[in-house]
Amino acid sequence: MRWDARNSREKLIAAAAKVMRERGHTVPLQEVIDAAGLGRGTLYRHFADRESLIIAVIEHDLDAASELIETSADSRTLFFDFLETRSASAAAFLPALLSIDSERLRSFTEATRPRYDALLSTVVDRAREAGVIRHDYTPQDLALTIEMLSLARQRCSGERSRLPARLLDFLMQGVGSRTQEPLELEGNGAPSRRS
Repeated sequence: MRWDARNSREKLIAAAAKVMRERGHTVPLQEVIDAAGLGRGTLYRHFADRESLIIAVIEHDLDAASELIETSADSRTLFFDFLETRSASAAAFLPALLSIDSERLRSFTEATRPRYDALLSTVVDRAREAGVIRHDYTPQDLALTIEMLSLARQRCSGERSRLPARLLDFLMQGVGSRTQEPLELEGNGAPSRRS
């Protein structure tokens, strides 16, 4: 791809991500075009439809997550930065992803799942080594934490906009590294201390 074409594509993806974060994935594509400062023809040369643009935005967002991990020298802050950025992205982009055709969604998730799982594993491993999280906290737990925070973000605005940060504080009281043994769940789901 030529430099100017690649530059136009990147402008469209950045504009779409910004507009989708602010206004949702159903925003008219003309707003994306206007935000990118390009023409309608340029948009459709790069993206055949809205779904193609959504997928490109999410792929770009995964690139940003990879870059965060690669450039973060401090494993202690990486865990929190990753939670913050991933939950914000999930709140903004998950509804968009779920709006695409089911077959296309299945293909996309099958292609990207190994990469996302590797990102989660890297963050958890580094956070464990730095003593930020409990030894039994898993990549699946991180995915669940991101999902919970993203749901809080979707539902909290205005005066309630600080609630996701408070939820994270509560969560960290549970997943943070502690000297006591973690709780185990009994068959009925009730917690019990290990003996």
